Order: sequence, then structure tokens, then C-alpha cells
Amino acid sequence: MAKSEHFKLLGKASIVPGLFQINEPMIFGLPLVYNPHFAIPFLFAPLVSSTIGYFAIKFGLMRPVIAMQPWPTPPFLNGFIATGGDWKAGLISVLCVVLSALIYYPFFKKCDNELYQEQLASQSETEVLVEDKKVNTEKVVIESDASK
Repeated sequence: MAKSEHFKLLGKASIVPGLFQINEPMIFGLPLVYNPHFAIPFLFAPLVSSTIGYFAIKFGLMRPVIAMQPWPTPPFLNGFIATGGDWKAGLISVLCVVLSALIYYPFFKKCDNELYQEQLASQSETEVLVEDKKVNTEKVVIESDASK
């Protein structure tokens, strides 16, 4: 999904912890906090998830929360455990994760494209510097041969 090396590496490093709701690699690796690229989804995704959970309980789609689940519980299981075994709560928690990912996606793609363009520009600058060094080295070799 990611084009930039930064996001590729970050994705590999944070996928397994993310399955257990350990999101610090993403929060501090992007970073999410104080990042203008992700300010809107950082605030909006939890509001959407909370609203879905509230109305799901209010309209009887799932039982209310009766227990505190361990914090590193994967998304499907956390809703199931917190509601005392209501499988519909597990599905709603997965729905919230999917919707949050969809909210973040356009912001992620925009930031990824910017990082990728910077990466390409940096690589081309490096190639120019390497070419300049080769040219300068050849000049030195040619000049030293000419002085003999």
C-alpha cells in the first residue's frame, strides 16, 4: 500500500502490535500526535467509533458494556468480552476498526505520496552528487597522468 520507505518500514513494524491494540509504533513513528496531516482523522475516527458504539447499545444492536477487558485484546474479542459474550459487539468493534481505517486512508495516501516524492528527490540528488564525485575523480586521474 505504501510507496515511501518510511511507511513501508513502519507498517511492517507496527502490524503485529496493532493487532493487539498496541499503537505506539504508529503514534510515535508517524508521528500522529501534533501532525497536521493526520489531525482530522486522529480526532474524527474515535468520534465515529464512539458514536457507532453508543447508538448500537441505545438501539439494542448489542448489549451494554459490563466488563473491562484487558487492553491488548484484539478488536473482535474486546467487544465480545466487554459485553459479556455478545458476538454482535465483536462485529461492531471490527466495523469500527474498518471505518477508522477508511477515515485514515486518504490522509495516509496524501502523506505517503509527499514522502515518496521527497524520497525520489533525495535519491536523484544523491545520484547527482555521486556522478559529480566520479567526474572529479576522473579529472584528478587525468590531470595526474598529464603531469607525468
